[in-house]
Amino acid sequence: MPAAIPVRIGQQEYSSLNQARIHYQEILHRTQLNKSSSEADKQQIMELLTASLLVPTPLNTQNAKICVVNGYYGRRCFELRDETGANRLSMTRAIRGCALTKPAVPEQEKTGVVPA
Repeated sequence: MPAAIPVRIGQQEYSSLNQARIHYQEILHRTQLNKSSSEADKQQIMELLTASLLVPTPLNTQNAKICVVNGYYGRRCFELRDETGANRLSMTRAIRGCALTKPAVPEQEKTGVVPA
């Protein structure tokens, strides 16, 4: 079984990608469709987007709105709306962008063969 990949988003740390995904999925499901998220949720989503580098760093967060919309295949997703337009955001891609890199695995552990 693969090892859990830890994730750090802002000041929050998660023990695995799945734990982070569950947290942001809860935000996604508690916000009504086509409605703006609460200010606290918006702050957490903006931290995720900034940490994952999916949005340009000098983002004007005062005018930006985070909404929940239907994405592809009828699945909910976040949409960032600002003066430049609207962009649908991949929560999974953003979380993977925040994953902490795992230490390199020695070659003998990969193959099970000890070099001579």
